Amino acid sequence: MLHKYFNSEPSKAELWYYTFDAAIDQLVKVKNWLGARKLSMEWANGITSAQRLKPCCIWKGFKRNVAAKWFKEPDRKFFMAKWKTAMVLQYAFSFDKRNIRISQFPKDIACHSKSIRLNFINRSNWYSVITHLDRNIPIEVFPESCTDSSICFRVYYSAFGENIIYEAGLEQAMLVFENEQGQHPFVSSMNFNNNFSWEHIKGNKGSMSDIVLIEHKLEKLMDKYRKYIETRCFGLCRSLGIEQIAIEGYYDDNATQELTIVDIDLPFDYVYMQR
Repeated sequence: MLHKYFNSEPSKAELWYYTFDAAIDQLVKVKNWLGARKLSMEWANGITSAQRLKPCCIWKGFKRNVAAKWFKEPDRKFFMAKWKTAMVLQYAFSFDKRNIRISQFPKDIACHSKSIRLNFINRSNWYSVITHLDRNIPIEVFPESCTDSSICFRVYYSAFGENIIYEAGLEQAMLVFENEQGQHPFVSSMNFNNNFSWEHIKGNKGSMSDIVLIEHKLEKLMDKYRKYIETRCFGLCRSLGIEQIAIEGYYDDNATQELTIVDIDLPFDYVYMQR
């Protein structure tokens, strides 16, 4: 696998990544996706040990733990397979007047996890919804970050900050960036020589007033948190030995906790996107 940067004296983290990247690349060439996933988890286990993360045998859970290590951990709770309905309900009910999300984390996914919404108005129905879930699949339970005053956002960052892209929209990140990509109002800002160029996509579910709102909030996010976000992205790339990373989160300037980082994208995600 060709790498963007040449380093004559790579760090231990870079050597660890390069070793697994080369081995995974060979498995991918012969379409051994299962073997590639096993190697990616071996790499992840080494990172977990080096950074003293919470142990996790699921790729999606590992990525959540990395995000929580480098950014403030959001309210969430992970339940391994064979979870108890009563314990899930107890945690969900601990949030007053909040919509709750339950995401399912099978071992063979990196992104696009199946997520269901528990509306706080219909708390009496939560038990029925939860009992219909497959208890053999681990789940993560968390209060919904999306509000009437929030934007979802994603940041792409290359190892030395020469390529940085901010993207933002309204509603749930999984809809804007994944399941319904291109349908929602969307604003992106790309850094070139420390000057940002802007792009706007209205989509068939948005309006120009949505675009104006998103750009206004994205500018506020960047003014207040750009240095915080980018220094941590730089640190993440260096500590993981990788050449680029993407983070995903929410920004709500009306909330007590304005910034919430919920997930990251890593180079080995692609081996989980093949069946």
